[in-house]
Amino acid sequence: MKQGLVDLYVGRGIMTEEEAQQYWDKEFEEAETNILVAGEDMNVKSAFAQGVTGQGVTAVVVDSGLEIRHEDLAPNVLPNRSLNLLNDALDKTDPTSKATNGDHGTSVAGLIASKGWNGLGGRGVSPDTGLIGMNLLASGEKTPKQELLVHGFPGSGITASESISVFNRSYGLTYPVQFSYSELDEAIESYPNRKLRSGKGATNVKSSGNSFVSEDLEGSFCEDNGANDLGLTCYNSNSESSQGHPYYFSIGAVNSNGKHTSYSSAGSNLLAAAPAGEYGRWAPAMVTTDPMTCLSGSSGYTGRTIAGWTGAYGEEFAASQYPFDYPGHPENPNCNYRSTMNGTSSAAPNASGVISLILSANSELTWRDVRHIIASTSTKNDAENASVTVPVGDNEFVAHDGWVENAAGYSHNNLYGFGRVDAGEAVKMAKSYSNDLGEEVITNWTGAGSVVAEESLEMPIPDNSLVGATYKVIIEDDIKVEAAQFKLDVFNDEFGMGIESGEDVLQSTAGSDLAIEVISPSGTRSVLLSSRQALIRPAYDLSGAGFQNGYILKNGVFLSNSFYGESAKGEWTIRVLDVSDKSFATASVGDIVYNGYVNNSTPSKLMGAAVRIFGHQSAE
Repeated sequence: MKQGLVDLYVGRGIMTEEEAQQYWDKEFEEAETNILVAGEDMNVKSAFAQGVTGQGVTAVVVDSGLEIRHEDLAPNVLPNRSLNLLNDALDKTDPTSKATNGDHGTSVAGLIASKGWNGLGGRGVSPDTGLIGMNLLASGEKTPKQELLVHGFPGSGITASESISVFNRSYGLTYPVQFSYSELDEAIESYPNRKLRSGKGATNVKSSGNSFVSEDLEGSFCEDNGANDLGLTCYNSNSESSQGHPYYFSIGAVNSNGKHTSYSSAGSNLLAAAPAGEYGRWAPAMVTTDPMTCLSGSSGYTGRTIAGWTGAYGEEFAASQYPFDYPGHPENPNCNYRSTMNGTSSAAPNASGVISLILSANSELTWRDVRHIIASTSTKNDAENASVTVPVGDNEFVAHDGWVENAAGYSHNNLYGFGRVDAGEAVKMAKSYSNDLGEEVITNWTGAGSVVAEESLEMPIPDNSLVGATYKVIIEDDIKVEAAQFKLDVFNDEFGMGIESGEDVLQSTAGSDLAIEVISPSGTRSVLLSSRQALIRPAYDLSGAGFQNGYILKNGVFLSNSFYGESAKGEWTIRVLDVSDKSFATASVGDIVYNGYVNNSTPSKLMGAAVRIFGHQSAE
């Protein structure tokens, strides 16, 4: 890659060869020194050494497609079990994508279960695990039953007793709002956990999102408000309501040095992290399966990146920048594989592979046992990850805590969850597992105000102040926490679809100024919302109600895994703050055209707050 850049600069007369070599040596210094770190991996070989390679379980890849005849996937694909959800599909059992520039689902499937030790391609994390594909993300009209089918409801072909290890979901909604929570969606999305594997439950694995640094719909908003420079996530992974409950395991992404990627969205809901990498140039991405032949796929002549770079700079330069993906590479002669798969879309299937190994090692485990094993065995990567503070008046608010050890001894980080999954340690614990989590206990929503159908609290949230609005909830039962949910309504009179000011359209900062912290009865603190995040339109209700004008949060639910293992009994403190009084212009308006943001002149109000605990009864 470096030599290709040197040759380009020399060939175009930009620099002499000596100048170009010195320039690019300096540019590559950081990547060559700090990106490749030995041992920063998922410890998969240790699982294999224990004789566990994923036999006896099946992973369901819910994605854009799955090439069921791929040479390195076909041995693991269950015959006639995949679903093509498109109404016009001739073969309903073949979700192979028609796209010529790549198939996301085929690449995801390879990370989970490319066949091992067959002399072809690579090796999945769980190389003897079965595969079923469902093309939920394919373009076109689909069956109205799609949401039920991709969760294993009757009619999907998945039986209640089948050994499904995981539904991998490398997709999500990205829009700069907090989506309102849906109990109906929770009921559908929890079906695999509650009903499958003879009641022991299958798992759902979800990518946390790729909007840590974003410049899409919101333009340069997170650059202009300081989030990028501070190292705060632009989008909260909790903003998508499906990630606000414990039935989806939210997975973040790390690089080959064990540290946070440039894009992985953060939040208190993260369960764990897994390798995914960057873009395959300055830092490595994942090597995985790609649609076969050089006539189709991300690798090959029609790949979006390959075609774009070839058109702009010529074949020789494109081949130097993406050698493995460019047609003719000796290790990839048929372009059946790619080396540029990344995103939390890659992290999720890597974690799904580890979960498949866990359930292959011990088929008696419940889905809650799997979560317990991940919380107990994941590696505390990036151990020195620093906290981040934002100025509030003459004080500071800690917007990111780094690693926090709770009262039960579990360490959690909003970037990484409980850490990077460790296949070897997870399989070891699975084989000797003796924990009894007992029956799951779920409390009712406990709180006050509009979120529990009572008169609104109307608690003012002072502007740019650490005073905030504080509401305390008492939980009477002694429950060991497995997950905690927090539901909030927050309102501001000025927070609508925009404020016209001459030829410009502005927006209130009430959404991005909002910060939320929770302190458990044991004294552990969890940041649900760090401030500076992309909440630039009113809360959105997907059930048909649409934008909830004036509401920053309306039935906004945040999941936190920070309190795992603690007792829920006692006083929970929810504090909602406005931590800025700054107005600012935008350098780039994005698709949602706001030319700037003006500090709210009236305080936001906490209208309702409640807590719901998932866990089990403490031992007597």
